Amino acid sequence: MPKRKAELDSTNADEKRTKRAEDPLADQKVHLIHSAKDLRFLLAFEQDAGSQTRRRVQVFKSFLHSIIYANESDDRAAKQALLLDYLQSETPKEGHDTSLPLADLLQTWHFAVQANVESLFSSVVAVLALLLRTISGLIEFRACGNYLCGVLLQEDQIQLFDKAFSVNKSKEYLISPCLRLLTEIVLFDGGHSARNVFRQRKITFKRLETFLSMRSDSHAGHLGKPKTLSVRDNALRYLYAHLRLQSPTAKMEILAHRQVVRALLEDLNSDSPELVSELLEVLENHVASDGAISPSSKARFFSIWVLVRLTALYGYTKTGNFREPYHQIQLSAHRLLLLVCTRPGNGVLGVQGGVERSLTSRIWPTSSSRLDVVELRHRYERVGTFLQTLRPHAHTLQKNLILAVFRQWPEMISDYFARRKSFSFDPKLTVTWIGYSSFMLATVQLPLPNLQVPEVTSEAKSCESGILLETILPQPLSQKVLTRCLNQHSSLIKFMALRILSAAFQKLSQFLHRSSYARTDSDLAKTSLADANLASNIVDGFVKRVPDFETLLVQYRTCAAEPAVFKESIARVLALYYEILPQLALGKTFDISNALSAALTKIHSRDGLKQLEIEHMLKIATFSNMQWFHKSGDQSTSPFTVMLKICCSPLKTTSTAFRVILSSIALESHVLHSHSSLDTLIAALDLTKEQNHLDNVLAFLDDCILRLARKPVRYYDELASLRGATGSVISVGESRIDLLLVTILEQWPFLAKTRNKLTAAKVLIWLASYLELLRLNLCHTENEYANRGDDRIISLVKIRVEAGLNDEDKLLFSKAMNKTAALRNVVKTSPMTDFSDETLIMGPISVPQTVNMERSTSSPPAEPPQEPAEHIGLHRWTREDLPNAIFGGAISELILCFCSGHAEIRKQALSSMGFFVKKLESSGYSEWQQIFVLAGELMETAQEMIEEDALPYFTGALASSFLSILSNPLHFLYAKTNAFMNRTPRWDVMKLPSYWVDKILLNPPTDDEAHYQEVGWLLDALLEGLRTSKHYPYHAVRAYGLDLVLLVFTE
Repeated sequence: MPKRKAELDSTNADEKRTKRAEDPLADQKVHLIHSAKDLRFLLAFEQDAGSQTRRRVQVFKSFLHSIIYANESDDRAAKQALLLDYLQSETPKEGHDTSLPLADLLQTWHFAVQANVESLFSSVVAVLALLLRTISGLIEFRACGNYLCGVLLQEDQIQLFDKAFSVNKSKEYLISPCLRLLTEIVLFDGGHSARNVFRQRKITFKRLETFLSMRSDSHAGHLGKPKTLSVRDNALRYLYAHLRLQSPTAKMEILAHRQVVRALLEDLNSDSPELVSELLEVLENHVASDGAISPSSKARFFSIWVLVRLTALYGYTKTGNFREPYHQIQLSAHRLLLLVCTRPGNGVLGVQGGVERSLTSRIWPTSSSRLDVVELRHRYERVGTFLQTLRPHAHTLQKNLILAVFRQWPEMISDYFARRKSFSFDPKLTVTWIGYSSFMLATVQLPLPNLQVPEVTSEAKSCESGILLETILPQPLSQKVLTRCLNQHSSLIKFMALRILSAAFQKLSQFLHRSSYARTDSDLAKTSLADANLASNIVDGFVKRVPDFETLLVQYRTCAAEPAVFKESIARVLALYYEILPQLALGKTFDISNALSAALTKIHSRDGLKQLEIEHMLKIATFSNMQWFHKSGDQSTSPFTVMLKICCSPLKTTSTAFRVILSSIALESHVLHSHSSLDTLIAALDLTKEQNHLDNVLAFLDDCILRLARKPVRYYDELASLRGATGSVISVGESRIDLLLVTILEQWPFLAKTRNKLTAAKVLIWLASYLELLRLNLCHTENEYANRGDDRIISLVKIRVEAGLNDEDKLLFSKAMNKTAALRNVVKTSPMTDFSDETLIMGPISVPQTVNMERSTSSPPAEPPQEPAEHIGLHRWTREDLPNAIFGGAISELILCFCSGHAEIRKQALSSMGFFVKKLESSGYSEWQQIFVLAGELMETAQEMIEEDALPYFTGALASSFLSILSNPLHFLYAKTNAFMNRTPRWDVMKLPSYWVDKILLNPPTDDEAHYQEVGWLLDALLEGLRTSKHYPYHAVRAYGLDLVLLVFTE
């Protein structure tokens, strides 16, 4: 008998015995299932643990498989109805019967345990799991399935599970079916029984760590064994089911099992793609994104160790039978890490660990929440430590993860590079350095953080300026390192350094633009001084980190043999130096005239990089003393005319960019009066180009432009003579006639008398086209009255040109006019582009807004403001500190009180000004001496006249404007204002208008590029002085001063 018992104990006992020939008819009877009665007969309990019982269970399993995997043509519906009939018959009615469903099958399960037949035990559990899987998607089986799940979780069956889980680890064939059955119970009916399964966690979760460590034999495939799911695979699916369907409390308890979490994530790269993909989906959608799970529980689960294990999936390369390529696993892991590391409350950062900012929020939440470097590091300690484990120079997704954290939390940039000591940015032409430089470039190119400057402690302000500076130019990019990069022999290293510098300059420019915008916002007037200090600190720190301008100049002068992309990059950086840091660039001598002239001759080659390089050179030229109307030794025309020729080229992109530059230069030098005039001139040159007359015309045109640029005032007199000859009474501002036309009219007789008749004939044809296009262009002007006056001037020019022509030339001139007139319809349907201020794409090269003579004159100007009833400016300055009082406008209001029509108000203003001077002298304000002198001279001037008359509004506006000028040494009127204040201790108010008209209109500006800014300032002051008619006549005491002001208007 012991031998018999051993055969029953052995799993392979039937395989060792010689198989007997069985009756084939008996097999057919077993396999025939036509009704619920057949199923009941098939699964009837017999006290036999032999092959016949296992075969019956196997037949039921095949029957269930035929339902799950049946084709559409098979009788699946009939089999489902048959199975439903059987389960309903096996399920007891409520209150009638207490028997168990599938009682025979459950009894067989118990008998297998009692008889110690492990193969039968495994088969019964497997078929129960398959049964639940078969009916889980069918609504009509819901009641039967839920009842069956309840029965399987009763104490008797729980003991069977416990016995199976208590066996030796080598008996995976007993553990895996039980895990599958419990998984199906959890998943059935959307987790109806999931909570009941979790209550029995003492039999599963205490052993789940062991189950998760039981991987499949990696050599099974090589030994010819069929590849089956391992215990770990089934345990993972069991755990996934709980994380999907359990309550938040149960989830938090599961996530708190450190041993289970460690076993779950250990060596994920060895798991199949299907399981890894499912794990990432569960963690993303049912853990990190589950708002019901507390942020503290998520933070404890997503520890640094867990994040490092998830990061290992960036190197996942297994494919198996997965329907998607392995890189989808990498993307899923990246998406999960982004969610965990960048969203507060979803993982690493708790809700208290970071405040998500909106587009208008501040980096520092309130003035009371003091924040320093220590608190900053403590707040982001975990995410900062985790980022140090990543390798951004070696893996693109890891780099993108760090950049996403930087984008969400800009303050992390300074913390990251402060910790990053393992790699420096010293130039070495290696793969590692190239990858790291790419990461540094991407960091600099991140968007500028949105911020405002609140009133916080000085420590917080210093910390904030350091954080902002790190976002613009991180700590490893020091001046020494960048200089070494630019001095390397490798073009690639120098190119990467230039790319980084270009991105940093553009980001600094964006910050300065935001800062200046904030200072003009009336809602932020109280923080204007804080804005200015912050911007000053950022610029000072930036200057200390960028290379010296001389280093860039050396590279530019020696880059003849470098690739075109390098030349374009170095030119771009030089232009940014001039635009953003002129204090560094203008101190060096750099003449770009020769390089620009040589480059302009090569513009016709269709090289996009060359075109970009020339655009950068043009930017540099606008900041330097570029002589646009001067011929160099080897050039036949001036640079202005060369650019005019380029605008006639077929290179549309370059031509458009050059039109913007030409508009700026032509308007500033009085050659043309509007942007549409340039379009007319280019259109006429295009017609000449088709007739191969362009070079002759440009030579004549260049001579006229040079004469006009040298003495524009002379041709204003000529234009006035033309208006008088035609009887036109329109103002100069309404006229659209350019001074260039007047100059051409003057120089044409000299060309006509030359011996080169062919050249004169070509120019004559062009002049006819130009005159006719000017006439056509008048049709697009809304002011018909001005059109008639300008049309008469053009007709007079035509008559004077024809006066010196012979009959043959007159006929040629007339034919050219008629040929151009045929284009009238074309001009009407395709009007010439008028470049507005918004289309100026060249950055600093812009048309001054003060020279826009095409304004609408239909609406009358607003009335000047009247004197207020209450003069709050007398005392408002006392409620503020001195810097805010000066910058915020309180002192300006006090100064204008001297212009009041009430003598008592003027006397109170004098007294208040005296108190202000005393307070200023003892304040320690940095610019107090110049403000002190200004206040003293104003008081000396006012004392003599406030008893009898008010101070003229022009004088008050002038003194008010001096406050902001003297506080800013970089102001374009700083030098002239100081020179004025050093003249006399008392001002002659009757001579002030003529003095400033002379200094601004008849003298060169302090800054070559600030002429129109000075003119605009003067016009604003004169307009402010016209508040009352009482003081109007003294503006006209000096007649020539008024004439000069009107002349500015005509320009």
